[in-house]
Amino acid sequence: MAKKESKEVKETKTLEEWRSIKMPVKYFEGIFNPITGEQAIDFYSDKSWLFNSAKVLNKWAVGEVLSEEEFDEGVSKASNHSPKQ
Repeated sequence: MAKKESKEVKETKTLEEWRSIKMPVKYFEGIFNPITGEQAIDFYSDKSWLFNSAKVLNKWAVGEVLSEEEFDEGVSKASNHSPKQ
């Protein structure tokens, strides 16, 4: 008897799409940059630094297509990475 192979379709999106879904940029409420007039980024709770670290550590290119698991693994790898180890 032949074994039935179930093909799991993994959802793939670009790197920037996963970032906007999983790590959206957080802003301060009611605080604006006096020079540009744009809303100020909440640098205490924003995870832009983690995304940029994962991008460099995993050598991801802009617009690269990844599955959700690959994105999550890369971000967790960057969060546990230390250059001194």
